[in-house]
Amino acid sequence: SYPATFDMSDANTEMTAGMADPITSATTLAELIADSRSRKILRQHMPELMKSPWLSQVMGYPLERALRSLPPQFDSKSIQLKKVEKELKALFKN
Repeated sequence: SYPATFDMSDANTEMTAGMADPITSATTLAELIADSRSRKILRQHMPELMKSPWLSQVMGYPLERALRSLPPQFDSKSIQLKKVEKELKALFKN
């Protein structure tokens, strides 16, 4: 299990090798965070999630499901999912 204080907001590791493939609806939050370019986009649009202890609970989910799985007190409705997905997909266009 992940520690309750898991926080990827300060991770500076360059791990882009795993994201050579295009982002799909099945790409997990963990895969996105592992890539420094997509992690930057997530930090920009979802700073609360990236610092939240709930992050560890949704790492294995695709982004949309992760946002739906957060508790009600988490303001996931403020996140513009389509805009985030568009920016992420633009990173991996050939």
